[in-house]
Amino acid sequence: GGKGKITVAEIYNPDTDTWSPAGETNKPRGEHSALLLTDGSVLVTGGIGYISEVEIFDPKTSTWSIVGSLNTGRYRHAVTQLNDGRVLIMAGTAEEGMLATVEIYQD
Repeated sequence: GGKGKITVAEIYNPDTDTWSPAGETNKPRGEHSALLLTDGSVLVTGGIGYISEVEIFDPKTSTWSIVGSLNTGRYRHAVTQLNDGRVLIMAGTAEEGMLATVEIYQD
């Protein structure tokens, strides 16, 4: 809960009911979207302030990397990975208001 933006990330282990540090994101974020990708990395998009930078967390190295940019910075949006590996980023809120647009992220 809470409001605002943070850079701190944590990993939850349901087997042990514990949290462990996952480093800090490159951009402070709030009301962003995070998606577990099929390779085990985590894609993070958007956030308050209409953040356009896309970041990936690599759990093997515990590092965060900026890997691209959205065409339109947004927050309160949805993301899902398609069968072909691409990521669909849809709707949300941008500087001009509510969005009815979609974008595709592909690494």
